Amino acid sequence: MREPAPTQPTLPPTPDDRSAPPADPKTPGTEPDPRDLLSLLVPRGVPTEANGQPSDPQDLAVVERWLRALTQGDLEAAADTFADGTVVQNLQPPTRLRDRAARIAFNAQFPCGAEIVDASSVKGYLVVTYRLTDRVDSRCDGPGGKAAGTIKVENGKMTEWYRLPNPPGASEAPGGPVI
Repeated sequence: MREPAPTQPTLPPTPDDRSAPPADPKTPGTEPDPRDLLSLLVPRGVPTEANGQPSDPQDLAVVERWLRALTQGDLEAAADTFADGTVVQNLQPPTRLRDRAARIAFNAQFPCGAEIVDASSVKGYLVVTYRLTDRVDSRCDGPGGKAAGTIKVENGKMTEWYRLPNPPGASEAPGGPVI
């Protein structure tokens, strides 16, 4: 008897779910507007811009620990900074990392390491800007470029992780997932 194909975990629908897919960036003339991506991929109420407020030092320490592990190629240590059930979105619809294997796989997709260049606490989240770096075990496809994200930390673990559009002035990586 054939096993059913595994399905990718998805979040349960919410009343404000948006179902229109983003434009296909590979089709000329259909490049998505970053604001449209935000409205499709980041849940309402999650901050998407820094406000200049200092970052929470304990929350920031968790994100720094994650980036150090990722940059050193220690995917297990990187995965251990995420809680089971963490909601993640890396320019595709949000999903949950249900277990450690999913957390390791999520971290394995990043070709780059990163260093924090700016972080701000906003409504219980960190809005972070990163400078991309090579990893010990992977050559970065956009070293020196910038990326941004919004992260929720609870009880010493990341519980929500959302990729934001690249900050102004960020050099674009030629393709593939970046932090």
